[in-house]
Amino acid sequence: LGIDLGLFAPLRLPGDPAGVLRPEVLEETGLNGPVPVTAVASHDTASAVAAVPADGERFAYICTGTWSLAGLELDAPVLTEESRAANFTNELGLDGTVRHLRNIMGLWLLQECLRAWGEPDLGALLREAAGAPALRSVVNAGDTA
Repeated sequence: LGIDLGLFAPLRLPGDPAGVLRPEVLEETGLNGPVPVTAVASHDTASAVAAVPADGERFAYICTGTWSLAGLELDAPVLTEESRAANFTNELGLDGTVRHLRNIMGLWLLQECLRAWGEPDLGALLREAAGAPALRSVVNAGDTA
């Protein structure tokens, strides 16, 4: 594409040194330098999955926030048509693993409702929602129409 690759930072592996905290961060945090900065896994979710206290190789995870991610940590990507059709993806994990996962809407709808409604009392709102009849309405947040 004609992009000057010198504009990009060098690639690093998780655990590689990335430098030290900048003076303004040291001042703001009250830390005495130098404080080393170390590269983490490929994504905040990859770092979170690496910290899961799973016992053994057979575990699944759900990482919930604005978006939720549900998946497995595997030795190799899943490249089947079935996986693609089900909206799964392969993302780099830690130490050469692959996170085979699917994005789920998560709490974004709730966050947007709270924002649009002027930040109402969340506890009261959730109590009201819990008392409403289940599945009376369904919102497909992934509908592109």
